[in-house]
Amino acid sequence: MSRRQRLTTAVEPATPPAGRAHRIAVRAALPVALLLWLLSLRHVALDRMGDLGLLQVLPALYWVAVALLTLGFVLALYDRRPGRAG
Repeated sequence: MSRRQRLTTAVEPATPPAGRAHRIAVRAALPVALLLWLLSLRHVALDRMGDLGLLQVLPALYWVAVALLTLGFVLALYDRRPGRAG
């Protein structure tokens, strides 16, 4: 193996922009979902609760937070980077 081949194979390829966006989305999903969840709690009217319980009174922002949290979890599952030991 020539010196040039060793140098080019030893260097890790740069992370493509799509990979960076994926990593940012995974890391941002939890804090943003938490913020949306906390904001949605201000609009819960427990006096309007009926037979279905909290399902009737939770605002749409709550469900957006749940969907965002689920999306972040799914994106983290499909993260192709190997785990770091230590």
